[in-house]
Amino acid sequence: MSSEDCRSIVVILHLFFVGQCLSLLCDSKSPLVSQCLLYLWPCPSPLVGAPITSRWCIAFLLMVCHSLSILFFILCLLFILSYTEQVSGDNLVYLQRQLPQQQVLLQEARLRKEKTVALLDRQVSEVKDTVSRFKSSVKDQLSTMRSYLNIMETSLFREADKAEINASSALLGERKSLAHYVEQLGQMEGVLKDVEGQEQTEFLRKFCVVTVRLGKILSESPLPGRLDIQLPIISDEFKFQVWRKMFRALMPALENLTFDPDTAQQNLVVSADGKSVECSDHKTPVSDDPGRFDKGNCVVTKQSFTEGEHYWEVLVEDKPRWALGVISETASRKGKLHASPSNGFWILGCKEGKVYEAHAEQKEPRLLRVDGRPEKIGIYLSFSDGVVSIFDSGDEDNVKLLYTFHERFSGRLYPFFDVCWHDKGKNGQPLKIYVPPGGQ
Repeated sequence: MSSEDCRSIVVILHLFFVGQCLSLLCDSKSPLVSQCLLYLWPCPSPLVGAPITSRWCIAFLLMVCHSLSILFFILCLLFILSYTEQVSGDNLVYLQRQLPQQQVLLQEARLRKEKTVALLDRQVSEVKDTVSRFKSSVKDQLSTMRSYLNIMETSLFREADKAEINASSALLGERKSLAHYVEQLGQMEGVLKDVEGQEQTEFLRKFCVVTVRLGKILSESPLPGRLDIQLPIISDEFKFQVWRKMFRALMPALENLTFDPDTAQQNLVVSADGKSVECSDHKTPVSDDPGRFDKGNCVVTKQSFTEGEHYWEVLVEDKPRWALGVISETASRKGKLHASPSNGFWILGCKEGKVYEAHAEQKEPRLLRVDGRPEKIGIYLSFSDGVVSIFDSGDEDNVKLLYTFHERFSGRLYPFFDVCWHDKGKNGQPLKIYVPPGGQ
């Protein structure tokens, strides 16, 4: 609003106020007010030559005051309407100028909401996919369990049938022999009855024959048959053994791994078949490949994994110092290795043949309580479950969990082997990738 508009509004408001005051005066019945009006405003005669009376003059003044009041009111109303129209026009121009900005704001808000809706749609889809994968995994695992249990049931039934046949055959053989002896004893019993009334010579002859035959039968008669069936006892221990066997059966098939010589540290010697690696005194001239370990006596396999489930076993036997597990593709292989999950290492190690450590997210490795001395180590990797589990797999019927790492894996992972320093032959034993008998 300009200063001229402000002054105009002030003038109009003053006029309106004056008009209202005049209107109030006109409505007053006080004689004092009438005398004041006559004094301030002499009234003309309505007719030339007619006498002027105060009543007529006062009426005339009241009419003038009412007219002025109405006029001032109309002027104020016209000004207000004119100003309102002007302001409305200015506001319209201002709003029209703001229209593109408002359109941009609306578009941005719409895009944000659309992104949120798309994110929710993706999350709903992910939930459905996760549940679908879970159901599929449960179905596959339970199907494998049922299949394994069916196989075990068939095997146990076959074993029971074999035991039944063997036991029944033995018992029937004994029964046949005993039936033969029972028949002979019956015959001799008849002979003894016949000799009761015979003369002395015949009596003595037949009695001696019966006595000799009876002694022979008694000496040849087998001992009473004994039921001896070797079958598993269906106890809690039996159930636990079945579970442990089934646990191994649920594991993926053994991976056919081979060591990658191009990643082995200089002191490591990889066998020709790629299944064994050991540390030696001599350094082999090698190229400085980015993937080669230059300080740690380590090596990875040619095979790597980005998804799915995988299982492999390593023979450590009586080797006193070693470390096994997985590492990420981006883990540093140069200089001193800082083995921890945050650096891309998920490994378990052994020192002095009796101290077992998991390299978790701690300043020092986590000590583990391990019964006995594992000679074969199993490593299980699952991308979907996000786990690396390490087992003592020396006894297939009694696989023991040593430690499990939990992680959301992304990228490529490699089976990892730390042979450790040979320590003047004290730790010269090789690490071997286990190949089952008859395997490749």
